[in-house]
Amino acid sequence: MPIVKTLKYKIAGVVIVMGVLGYAAFYLYSNSVGVLVSNAQTCLDAGDLNCARENLNRVLDKNPNHLDALFMLAKIDFQTGNHQTLEPVLRKVLGIQPDLTEARQMLATLLLSKCRFDDTEKELADLRQAGAFSSKQQGQLALVKAGQMVSATQPLTLIDEVSTNIEGALSGDANQPDAHLANAILQIQMGDGAEALTEAQLAQQAMGENFMTQWAIGRARFIQEDLANAQ
Repeated sequence: MPIVKTLKYKIAGVVIVMGVLGYAAFYLYSNSVGVLVSNAQTCLDAGDLNCARENLNRVLDKNPNHLDALFMLAKIDFQTGNHQTLEPVLRKVLGIQPDLTEARQMLATLLLSKCRFDDTEKELADLRQAGAFSSKQQGQLALVKAGQMVSATQPLTLIDEVSTNIEGALSGDANQPDAHLANAILQIQMGDGAEALTEAQLAQQAMGENFMTQWAIGRARFIQEDLANAQ
């Protein structure tokens, strides 16, 4: 009987040890970087951004320079408009992989939304050099030049650049919203309030209401009212 009891204790001990080891193995597996990234992607596919962010933050706690996790987090911030954290995350991504054109395109779009025209122009130049310059980027460049024209001491010197980029963008995509907004600003500078208002409203329909579309619409209406009062 003592032998049987001893054997039972040994079996029980083995079962406990195996259970502990099994739990430890499962914990390590479920918290591994690869599984956490996969979980984050599953959450994204399901539209659960909070779940995705939670998994990505756990990855970055383990490895702050994990490229896939950083870029996925940037995409979430870009989608949700979380601009406070987006720029530093994108710059970190590009610091790790400078030729990641999608990240640079996102950065250019972000900087343009903040009216940081010179910084946007630099990112667009890098995209052109990388061969990632479509009608969207040309429309953004047109808007950059139009924005620079507003604050320039000699704005008329930029008219040709603005016009050329507008035409180039719209020839590739007739609905390119940045190009339409750039044209609205150009028409404001030329004193054509009616055309400016039409172009600004087209841009706003496509990109939504923002500071630049509201400014252009307001200026266009002011020009129209000013002309009407002068007649």
